[in-house]
Order: sequence, then structure tokens, then C-alpha cells
Amino acid sequence: MVRRSVYGLFLCLAAQVAVSLRVEALEPEQVFEKASPSVVTVEALNAAGNVVGFGSGVVIAPGEVITNCHVVEDGVKWLVKQGGHSWHDE
Repeated sequence: MVRRSVYGLFLCLAAQVAVSLRVEALEPEQVFEKASPSVVTVEALNAAGNVVGFGSGVVIAPGEVITNCHVVEDGVKWLVKQGGHSWHDE
């Protein structure tokens, strides 16, 4: 009996919290505006400096970018670009 009443109380509290927290969905343009500064292009270069892989990446922390393995697997150097800026590993 105690278990049911605790469970019922929990459900009641959860419902009240859900109602009190109004979460509004963003429009697609707003999502793009928030996310686009984190999106970069990644180029993998061979020893001669030729592009051997290309794809997108996402900045996850200062100085850290995540991308797909196939983008970088054939490279020995990498170039990250965003807008008019570029960074390379050294």
C-alpha cells in the first residue's frame, strides 16, 4: 500500500513539474542560428598537401572537433574551416 501511494505521489509531482515547465519548440531557422556556429568543414591532407578526405564536423569544446572516421582516416594532416577562418594541426 505504501509503495502505491509513493508511486502515485511521484507521478503527481512529475505531472506538476511537467506542466509548470513550459518548453517551447524552436522554429527551424532558430535551430540553424543556434547550431551553425558549431559546424565546420574538415579536410584530410596527405604528406604532399593534397586533399584525400573531406566532410563536416562539429565543435564540441574549444580546440576539439568531432567528425566521421572516413573523413580523416587517409590523412596525415587536417584542416578545419569555418566561414573565412581555418585551422590546421601542427
